[in-house]
Amino acid sequence: MAAGAVPDMLKNPINPSKNLSEIRNCAREDIPAVAALFQKTFRNSDASAPRSLEAYLADSYLDHPRYDPKIASRVHVDEGGRVTGFVGVFPGRFDYRGRTVHAAIAGTLMVEQPDREPLAGAKLLRSVVKGPQDITISETTNQISQRLWEPLGGKVVPLLSLDWFRPLRPASATVATLAEKFPPAALLAPVARASDWVGRSWTKQSLKTAEPSARVSTSADVSDSDFASAVLDLAEANEFRPAWDRQDVEWLLARAARKERHGSLHRAVVRRRKGDLVGCYLYHAKPGGVGRVLQILARPGSAGDVLDCLFREANEAGLSGLRGRSSGQLIDALLTRNCFFVHRASTIVHTADPDLAHAVQNGGALVTGLAGETWTRLIGGNFD
Repeated sequence: MAAGAVPDMLKNPINPSKNLSEIRNCAREDIPAVAALFQKTFRNSDASAPRSLEAYLADSYLDHPRYDPKIASRVHVDEGGRVTGFVGVFPGRFDYRGRTVHAAIAGTLMVEQPDREPLAGAKLLRSVVKGPQDITISETTNQISQRLWEPLGGKVVPLLSLDWFRPLRPASATVATLAEKFPPAALLAPVARASDWVGRSWTKQSLKTAEPSARVSTSADVSDSDFASAVLDLAEANEFRPAWDRQDVEWLLARAARKERHGSLHRAVVRRRKGDLVGCYLYHAKPGGVGRVLQILARPGSAGDVLDCLFREANEAGLSGLRGRSSGQLIDALLTRNCFFVHRASTIVHTADPDLAHAVQNGGALVTGLAGETWTRLIGGNFD
């Protein structure tokens, strides 16, 4: 370069606000772009995102009753000002040995063109874990996202990273599960039902559903208020648990009610004959399908009784099976009730506090289901 020449970059100075990508809080005006990105990423569709999806995203992330701008969803904005990435974050408050713990519940992560912007996902997650919260938790981390979490210090929680599966009608359950990924497989349902009928003696012997103890009974005819009361009461059994109030639980239950792809909502409270609360459960199911269990809560030592009630109800309703997420509270009872375990997604925790890390890792924490993010209709909803 000749002496005295002015470099091109100084002739045309870069405006960082216009030429560099940025990570910032998701704002209401970003919602249409986030919905379009969700539509393309998770619904494999180039069609316009329905208004119902936009409304749900705004309601869940921006109008959450505990919304905190310091612990909020983030967007990745490219140099042209377009939203090209998103990570959904729900604020959480937990109680641990009398201490209030602030949490970020990180979930939906998407980038428009990960090949073109390979660091966008990592930047989004980094911006979340650097927030003011005491702990960051994600319960739906796939293998791709897990590779982004690990360099940031995220740790998998093994006990909370297994899905259990309880077949009730094995052939029908196999077809129903296959049809979720390959819809034409549903044409095999009549053959599967016939196979289950032929093999019913083997199923009854090998996959026998235990009769619930005579000491307990279930009530499915329970009001929103009573079910919320049961959830609040039973959550106390966990050392690390949400610091919910009634409004929080009723808000979550209302938004968990509709999951069209998973079926209608079923719930019940389990009590002893004298009326003492034993447990409760919440699941979605279609006739003959595999029910998706969102939450099971039980008194210490009573998980088996609650599971037996759930399995009997599902069997009598004609479901082909049930599936849900494992927990420290349930694992022993699941192992002795003909359940299979598979890994579909990991629960990951990030915290600089070793006591909090240990509290979640040892299995004594309630951080999934209603306490996490799988309650959201983004998992299982249609939005047509």
